Order: sequence, then structure tokens, then C-alpha cells
Amino acid sequence: MIWLAAIVFLIALAWFVVNFEDGCAIVIGTIVLIVVAVVLLFAFLHFDNEHKNEERRKISERIIPEILLIDSNFQPTDRHNSYYFTSKVKNNSKYNVTRLKFRFIIKDCIPSNDSNEQAVCNVIGDHELNEYINIPAGQVRSVGDHVEFIDMPPIEGDWIVEYSVKFVYVE
Repeated sequence: MIWLAAIVFLIALAWFVVNFEDGCAIVIGTIVLIVVAVVLLFAFLHFDNEHKNEERRKISERIIPEILLIDSNFQPTDRHNSYYFTSKVKNNSKYNVTRLKFRFIIKDCIPSNDSNEQAVCNVIGDHELNEYINIPAGQVRSVGDHVEFIDMPPIEGDWIVEYSVKFVYVE
């Protein structure tokens, strides 16, 4: 695409040189052509970037089921609203994974006074975590990181944590 824009630019420049003998017209024509070339270049780069992002999204959606979390552990730490997550991650896809985006949700479940009713669970913490990691296709790696929940109220009942892989970055 860039070569095509360069060829069009050179042809248009040659046309200006042939059709206008006045030096001022050549300068103005050259400036106009440079501006058009720059706009076309930025448009091409933007389109190419959007296309790559869409491809990455489709690959991620397709391979999320192929990323397995094994022996996962989620434990509170000594710090307020801080937890530590560890897991082994198995990459059953044909791609090399370079980054994972996890989502963690903490629910506070308050038991009902009536034995026939289920506990009322409210989401009190929701956090996403990017974990940079290199997991070649078909291999297993360990991950571990602190998960901080900002403005999370104290847990009053039983707490339940849900975590999942939300996005997979591949190369």
C-alpha cells in the first residue's frame, strides 16, 4: 500500500512539473501531494491496526477454552483488600501465549434466616489483572500475583471468589 501511494505521488508530481512551468505551482502541488500522502499513510496504518486488533480478539475468543487453570489458589494477605492468586496455566492452543487478562469477582454471601431461601450474594469486589507470561503451545507455566480490590467493603458473611481468563494475547 505504501509503495502504491509513493508511485501515485511521483506520477502526480511529474504531472505538475510537466503542466506547470511556474515554480510556485510546483511547490504548492508538492505540498498538497505530501499532505495527501501523509493522510493516506495514517489512514492505512489506522486500518491495519484495527484489522490486527479484530484478528487478536477473534483468536482470543476462540482459544480461551483451550487455556486451563490448574491447582488455582486465591488467599487473603495481611493487607486490607489484598489477595494472592496462584495457578498453573496450561496452554492447549497452537499459539504461544504472551499475556493473560484475568477477572476476579468477590461476592459477600449473607445466609438467609429462612432455611428455604438461598443466601443473598452481593458483588463487593471486581478486578481485572494483566499477567505477562510466555507459555508456548502445549506447555504449562505458573502464575502468581497480588490482586488488590479498591473500595471493597468488609465481608459480612461468607465470601465467594470467581476468577476466569477474559482475554488471551498471542504471538
